[in-house]
Amino acid sequence: MKKIFLLTVCSVGLLSTTFAQDEKEVMLFSEYNNVSTARSLGIGGAVGSLGADYAGISINPATLGKYSKGEFMFTPSLKLNRTSSNYLSKTSIENKSRLTFDNIGMVLANRKNQKSGWKATNVSFGMNKVANYNREYSYLGDNYKHSITDAFAQEANRNGGLSGILNTSLLTQMAYISCLVDTSDGNPDTVLSSVPVFGGIKQNKFVTERGGINELSFALAGNNNDQLLIGASLGIPIVNYTRTTSYTETDISGDGNNDFKDFNYTETLTTSGAGINLKVGAIYMPISSIRIGASFATPTYYSLTEEGSNTMITHLESFISEIKLPTDNYKSISEYNVTTPYRATLSGSFLFGKYGFISADYEYVDYTSSKISFTNSATDIAYSRNVNNVIKQTTAAANNFRFGGELRNNNYTIRAGYSILGSQTNKIAFDASRRDFSIGAGYRGNSFFADLAWVSSNQNKRDYMYVLNGFPPMAANIASSNKFISMTMGWKF
Repeated sequence: MKKIFLLTVCSVGLLSTTFAQDEKEVMLFSEYNNVSTARSLGIGGAVGSLGADYAGISINPATLGKYSKGEFMFTPSLKLNRTSSNYLSKTSIENKSRLTFDNIGMVLANRKNQKSGWKATNVSFGMNKVANYNREYSYLGDNYKHSITDAFAQEANRNGGLSGILNTSLLTQMAYISCLVDTSDGNPDTVLSSVPVFGGIKQNKFVTERGGINELSFALAGNNNDQLLIGASLGIPIVNYTRTTSYTETDISGDGNNDFKDFNYTETLTTSGAGINLKVGAIYMPISSIRIGASFATPTYYSLTEEGSNTMITHLESFISEIKLPTDNYKSISEYNVTTPYRATLSGSFLFGKYGFISADYEYVDYTSSKISFTNSATDIAYSRNVNNVIKQTTAAANNFRFGGELRNNNYTIRAGYSILGSQTNKIAFDASRRDFSIGAGYRGNSFFADLAWVSSNQNKRDYMYVLNGFPPMAANIASSNKFISMTMGWKF
């Protein structure tokens, strides 16, 4: 009778408030790259004190003050992403390539030929891609201990069992309707998993991510006597992100009469919105060969909307051949705010006259200050408080280091760079730091320039199949080895 009741509920559909936003979403929008031009990539992003490179404006807007001519530039890139995932001692590899457009910008220079005082007042506007989310990864393994449906059952029981099922996530509701979790015969308010795991189940998760963050930037900077540069910029980052997750469990016991064959759910989340931030900075040049920079970026305040859709298809063998829950009955829309960490940067560079330079940046980012907020109800406020507590417990303050150099012979240059981007997560739990190595070359003429950069980036991350109380987290270790080639072309005027 319970199963007949469940199928009746399925025809009506369930409506509830659901939360797809968690600490993973907050950290995703809190981490981004400041580099955008091929020249900046070629020197590892260490452009905070150099000046006259458009990418430097997104780190220290005072670099804009060093321009003596106007400039227009743009940067296309080819990105080659490779991920290797390990879960329950099984390894999966995914490769993906994609063309992207990373930068377009214009500088208007107002250079004055006076001997002292303010020699220039420059402005710039354009777009930089500060985050790229185009990637895929998957992992699979055989589990003889538990199923993701055990996590659904635990969530239902935390909300009072059957009486609180409307207060659970959409996936848990769908699992209940699909007979993957069911009430206990002895206690109708206790929910248990219906998936038999003692014979083994194959678990498979596939994730596709698309989109990124494009920041519109408007900057103003001044040059005082070629010794002090000061600047400020307004950033408006625009978020466009889609993640599709497909999860499958399949019975591998060989038992054709245990009321379970397989199930799959597909969840698509699309996040869009915009934010605002302010950057200020200064560069001091005590002598012509030394430049010292400092800058501060306020937190970015995002207002975001997330739309979610879900499908679930279940095959139960002898009980019923298939239960299919359509997407239209299981859609969600959420509005929320995210606050990212502030960033503080110290920079220095040494110039060898017209022959080149070496440069370094140090950046401090405290990811524990990231926050999410809802204002719709007391439940939303309580949920955001819980997510923010998890962020404080699992994240850390990151120390980012960027180093680079350039050698020049007349109009031609070669470059190399190295950067270490500190881990968002607490290293006691997991070290997710990233290391980039880059090389580049360029041509600089009187009115035209072109730069080329090749970057190799390596980072380890973790993704969780699900979290089940009483068991270690079902984590997959994901190693990303990414390569990309960028080319910037520009004209001076």
